[in-house]
Amino acid sequence: MASGLWGVGDAVWQTQVNGLYGTLFRRNKEAAFSNYRLWESMGFVIAYAYSTHLCARMKLYALLGVLCVGRKKRRRRLLHWKQLQSKRFLLNPKKLMMKKTILMMILLSHTCREILRIPL
Repeated sequence: MASGLWGVGDAVWQTQVNGLYGTLFRRNKEAAFSNYRLWESMGFVIAYAYSTHLCARMKLYALLGVLCVGRKKRRRRLLHWKQLQSKRFLLNPKKLMMKKTILMMILLSHTCREILRIPL
């Protein structure tokens, strides 16, 4: 029962992520999907490489570290976009930051799922 629910949930999640990428990157769909698959596979490889060497607590600390680095980079990028906007460039930083935030949340939740799925 649980494995069936897990499979249905994973299928829905993958469909939603692919649909989101299709709407966010209308002009460069091929590049967006290939980039997504590249980093997804890289996450699988990294998680597999350290799965036997670290316990679940250390994996969660590593995930927290990645989250902190991502937030710091997002804040730096937001400041950069605000500086560009103050110079009257024709950019919409809110839309761009929304895309980056959504993508970061997707990547983080996907990584967390994969870390917790790996046996200890």
